[in-house]
Amino acid sequence: MADLSRQVRRILDDAGLADTKIFASSGFDEHKIADVLNQGAAIDAFGVGTKLGVSADAPYLDMVYKLVHFGDRDIAKKSPGKAYLAGEKQVFRKTGADGLYTGDVIGLAEESAEGAEEMLSTVMKDGKPIGQFPAMEAVRDHFKRSFSGLSEAYKALETPRRYPVSVSEKLQEIQKMHL
Repeated sequence: MADLSRQVRRILDDAGLADTKIFASSGFDEHKIADVLNQGAAIDAFGVGTKLGVSADAPYLDMVYKLVHFGDRDIAKKSPGKAYLAGEKQVFRKTGADGLYTGDVIGLAEESAEGAEEMLSTVMKDGKPIGQFPAMEAVRDHFKRSFSGLSEAYKALETPRRYPVSVSEKLQEIQKMHL
């Protein structure tokens, strides 16, 4: 693919079509794109379709809602491989002076973290949506802003750096009560 794209680029350039873009598609994912670009491909854009909706190495999101608080008490599950943190939570995102995220803290919903942004908000209550859902353009723009806040070290395909996430002291204390 890389060789072919360079040949096509030469043909287009020789024909005076240097502004013509080369678009490639055919089973591309982030790894295949990185591979052809590392080989010096002259490709301007990629069509990612088949592998867009899911990741080939993790084709679904294994997610279950867990009861963490009921009435006036926190609830914990201790089953091996299924344990989770008891208590109503909030995620606090810290940002450095350069505008890049420096890490997240999982804490209790009642906590606050100075200088950190609260990441979780209520979107459903009593089985019904609260408020209006954002338009797709707003969702896309939010993703772009958020993704640009991550250092390139966390986005690397090969040996990415692990994003720092910690648990607040108060949330750790609640977990000790459930041992």
